[in-house]
Amino acid sequence: MQTTATRLIGEFSEANITVERTTIATVVDGVVVPGTVSTTSIPGVATSYDVSEINNTSILSGDLSIVINSGYEPMSDDVFIIDGDRYHVEDIKPLKPSVTVLGYKVQVRK
Repeated sequence: MQTTATRLIGEFSEANITVERTTIATVVDGVVVPGTVSTTSIPGVATSYDVSEINNTSILSGDLSIVINSGYEPMSDDVFIIDGDRYHVEDIKPLKPSVTVLGYKVQVRK
């Protein structure tokens, strides 16, 4: 099932999505070492929410729903870049009908 989910996301992904992840700054011998930023391109399918799903509380107009495969585990401080626009993570739901995570549904907001 995981192989099928990965194949379908790859087949129907509109474009690669770039994800920025910043590591936390650390202190080494009294010196602050800034975090580093890494970027990763991942296949995914990004869609707008249906008008009936927008409740102006947890889902706002302009939010996107992104489905990605389980090869990349999103984190709450990731920044998704789609068509040059930067989106911050609002919610992450693993797509997990049993014990195996097939992918993730990520809600993002500008």
